[in-house]
This record gives sequence, C-alpha cells and structure tokens, in this order.
Amino acid sequence: MSAGGQVSELVEGFRKLRLGALISIISVIIAFASLAVLFLTAGFAFPTVYPGQMYHMFAGTIITMMTVILVALALSIIAFIQWFMATGNLKRYNPDKFGIGRLGMLLQLIGVILIFIGSLSFVGVAFARGSNMAFFGALFGFMAIIILAAILALVGAILFAIMLMRLPEDPNVESGFKIAGILYLIGVIISIIPYTGIVGAILILVAAILIFTYSGSTLKRLEALPKT
Repeated sequence: MSAGGQVSELVEGFRKLRLGALISIISVIIAFASLAVLFLTAGFAFPTVYPGQMYHMFAGTIITMMTVILVALALSIIAFIQWFMATGNLKRYNPDKFGIGRLGMLLQLIGVILIFIGSLSFVGVAFARGSNMAFFGALFGFMAIIILAAILALVGAILFAIMLMRLPEDPNVESGFKIAGILYLIGVIISIIPYTGIVGAILILVAAILIFTYSGSTLKRLEALPKT
C-alpha cells in the first residue's frame, strides 16, 4: 500500500473512532438521565402520592425509562459498529501494532452473539412443555454461555484498550490516547467488581470523551500532512 493509501486508512479509522465515541457518549448520558429521572420520581412520589396513584405513576415512568434505555442501547450498537469499522482501518494501516484492537472487537462481537443465541435457546426451552430436568439443563447451559460470553467481552475490551494505548506510538497521533486507553482499561476492570459498576461506567465515559477529543486533534494533524 502507498503512503497516501496508508494515511487514508488512518484518517478513516480516526473519523469512525471519533463518531463512535460521540454516539457512545450520547448513549451513556441518555442511560444516566433515565436512571436519574426514575430515582427523582421515586424520591418525590413517596411522601406525596397515595398508594393507588403510585402504581399508575410508576408504570408510566418505567415505560418511558425502558423506551429511553432501548434508544440508548440502539445508539450503543451503532457506536460499536463504528468502532468495529475503525479498528479495521487501523489494522490495515499497521496490523502489528493496531491489529489487536480488531481482535478485541471481534471477541466482543462473539460474546454478544453468544448471549443472544443463549437467551433465545433458554426462552424456547422455558416456554416449551418439558421436564424439570430439561429446564434446569437449559438454565445451567445458559449460565455457562453467559460466563463464556462475559469472559470474551472482557478480554476483547482489554485488547481494545491496549490498542488505544498503542496509538500514540505513531508520530501523527495525539499522545493523550494513552491516558484514554488506561482509563478505559481501568473502567472495564472496575465495572465487573460488585458495587463499583457506576465508577467503571464513569471512567469509560471519560475515556470516550478523551477518544472523541484526541481523534479530532489527530485528524487535524493528518489533514495537515502534505499530500503524496
């Protein structure tokens, strides 16, 4: 590949990385906002609302919250797709250093697919008429799939974080990506520890903001390079 072709891969990679970060930031903010609305509604409702009214109020609030969460989930999927494509561009630019990010996204994708297939299989068995033995067998199988999928997703996220930390090894890339990668890595690890998930989510959000910021400044650097 020519030098111009390599730079174009790098440019496309950072454009998609930046767009994915922006969409990810929006999805996380929407999810946090929906939870905040639920807690505020609960806090103001208990001292002022009669028990009979509480059910109707919470039913509407929960339906709205679930709708917002579905929107956030859809945005998260779009962000994942953008980052998946970005890692493809970065791998083509430098497979030795940045190919690990593509592998990480593939592992996360496999984990999501396993969860989806396992959930469908478990629901099918749960609603089918069968013995308790079959139900418990499906339950244990589903739990095994969830554990395997979680491990794949965790390893994949760690590999993606490592790729972020390696990005500044290219002279045209902002050095701040190393900080973004470290925060992303810490956030992923903390998020699996009981009672610290919110801290991990905040660190991942900060990492996404840094990815968005440094991708923009890196693109300015790349666009200023002489055309070949």
